[in-house]
Amino acid sequence: VVVVVVVVVVVVAAAEAEAAAAAATAAAAALVVVVVEVLLLLLLLLLLVVVVVVALLLLLVVVVVVAQRNSP
Repeated sequence: VVVVVVVVVVVVAAAEAEAAAAAATAAAAALVVVVVEVLLLLLLLLLLVVVVVVALLLLLVVVVVVAQRNSP
């Protein structure tokens, strides 16, 4: 009887440890997904800033060219 109780306790403990490991793995995977999404969002924001800066520089070039053409 004692051997059966010990075996049951060991099996239950192993199952709980495996479940805890699976939960930790799922949490780590979810954390990785969140980090990747945040990095992609930051990359998209950086790309948007670059596009806006390039557009402003092009606008500045157009203004300078027009001003030089209109100057006597």
